[in-house]
Amino acid sequence: MNGYQRVLKALHFEPADRVAIIPELIQHNLDVAGMPHSAFSSDPAVMKKVILDGLKAYETDAVYVSSDNYLIVEAMGGEVKLPYDDPPVLLHTAASTIEEAVQLKPLDVTKGRIPVILEATRMLRDELKALGVEATLDKYGYVMGTLPATPGVKAPKLGFIAHVDTAPDASGADIKPQIIENYDGGDIALRGVPGLYLKPSEFPELLDHKGQTLITTDGTTLLGADDKAGVAEIMDAVQ
Repeated sequence: MNGYQRVLKALHFEPADRVAIIPELIQHNLDVAGMPHSAFSSDPAVMKKVILDGLKAYETDAVYVSSDNYLIVEAMGGEVKLPYDDPPVLLHTAASTIEEAVQLKPLDVTKGRIPVILEATRMLRDELKALGVEATLDKYGYVMGTLPATPGVKAPKLGFIAHVDTAPDASGADIKPQIIENYDGGDIALRGVPGLYLKPSEFPELLDHKGQTLITTDGTTLLGADDKAGVAEIMDAVQ
């Protein structure tokens, strides 16, 4: 089953051969490439190369453009240190009290390293164009692409939308997923945090997937399927 077929299955709420895979293996890919984290965080060309090399090496379904969890904090006035070969370290927050928080100014996408992310995204947009997609990128980082229908084929227009950010509630770096094959409908232990479970009594939709293969976090990091899975389906559909 190819990516396009997986998208169709998802649209019809039908099981597919597997879910789309978009691991966030930044540090691993840097180790393989022999690149320091500081270069990845500050040079869009390095970021693009490392991301695409990882994609080619592991044949994942899409790419995730990010460097660390402090990008937004930095753009809002927080102070971040960039070690040579370790992930960025937060030195000072943008606000430490409620009074300071309510006075924060809106996010400035021209500050910090967000411009690096935007430039890497522009480069990836160009990769989409190379695949024949009419792709554009606005100043806010929104990538929009159009793929014309096959000549001579009349078909309804379809639009797919996905966001590229993930929740800030937990770390999204070096994710630690766990795979549950042939889910039996019971509680799912998140093995990284003793005593933490995903329970059908709290998430009854789990029972809709009994007998299927599930992928969850182990509880110590974000999984980020919201909305990496959406990005993966769109990229697979394009291919």
